[in-house]
Parts: sequence; structure tokens; C-alpha cells
Amino acid sequence: MGFYSVAIAQDSEVNLERISQRKLKKSLLSTKLFLADNLRKLVPTCPNVNDSTYYRHTYTTFIDAPIDSVWKAYNTMSPSKMWQGKFTSFGFAYARNNGQLFYQDETFDHLEEGQIQFLSLRYMGGIFKLNIAHELISIDEKTKRLQFCYMEYGKSQGTQIIILKEENGRTEVTHDTYYKSDSKFRDKRIYPFFHEKTVEALHAHVGDSIKNQG
Repeated sequence: MGFYSVAIAQDSEVNLERISQRKLKKSLLSTKLFLADNLRKLVPTCPNVNDSTYYRHTYTTFIDAPIDSVWKAYNTMSPSKMWQGKFTSFGFAYARNNGQLFYQDETFDHLEEGQIQFLSLRYMGGIFKLNIAHELISIDEKTKRLQFCYMEYGKSQGTQIIILKEENGRTEVTHDTYYKSDSKFRDKRIYPFFHEKTVEALHAHVGDSIKNQG
């Protein structure tokens, strides 16, 4: 029996064998977040967006499709595809409301409030590898707004807010991020560049998924 299999046998509801990122597996073991009871206890860090101690990053793009189609794409696209990129990959998700786990190789139905997504970040050719988790705390269909909050797990605190607006038959997508960590150098010099590339890839995946359906 392998190292991860031993951990799984100890009352775990997270199947580590179904997670491909080795560093994420090690992190889940060291923090004991492979146990469902500990996943439930994770706390989101949702700052007031007017808090001046947080940095702000804004990314805006346009998707050539009606707003309802774009909104549906964001809510039904698999996190495995949404977060697939040069710098990011999806590990697994945990639904706080019912305890359900979702892995990379499973068919995805829809986003839901209380879903915690674990991601792996890989920067500078793999020299820097980080794990983060964020919780989807709000899905507002009326205003076409999604909000994620970073969990007390990674190096950064903060929130990401995605807002859709219709403009002449296409959709404007604004992605606002409010963040801070214990390193001002990382927050000012490193985070903005890699975060820009990450969100750019995310929204490009959504746009491509709509094109492929059409």
C-alpha cells in the first residue's frame, strides 16, 4: 500500500490518488485537510473591498456572445478546464453544503455557493509552486456576479469578484481582485504579473468554450 493510500485509509473522504499534483497532496497531508471534518472548518478571508490595506488588480475583457450564454458558461464549465493553464491547474473541490467532493476527471454540472476549489500554481518554470484554495461565496444571477474568497490556507488573503455586463450584444467581463500577503514585495512585484496571466487564461477558456459550442 502506497504512502497516500495509507493516509486515505485513516478516515479520509478525500481520495488523494485522484489528485495529480504531488505538492498539493503533501500539503493536504501536512495540514490534515484530507479529512472532511477539517475541510468543513476552513475559514474564508473575505475583506471589505474598501479596506486600503489590500491591493487591487482589475482585468477587463469582452466575450463575443450574449450575456446569458456567457453567464451559463461560467456556471457550468468544469473547473478542470477553467483553471487549465501555464500557471494553474485544478486539484479538487469540496462542497460545504453537502460534503460532496469533485475531482479532475469527473463530469461537472454547475457551480454552487459554498464550493471550495483547491488549485496548484506553478511559476517560473516550476521554481515556485504554491497551493491555494478559494470558496465561491456568492452567485448572483440577477446582477451576473460571482465572488470567490481565499481561504485561510494559502499565502494570500483576499477576494475575487467577476461581474458581467451586456454591451451591444456582447459581454464585458470585469475581474476584480483584492489581495494581500505577508510580503509587500510579492504583492507589488510578483503577484500582479502572474495573476494577470492566470485570469487572462481563465476568461479565454470560457470564451473558447462558447465558440466551440457555436
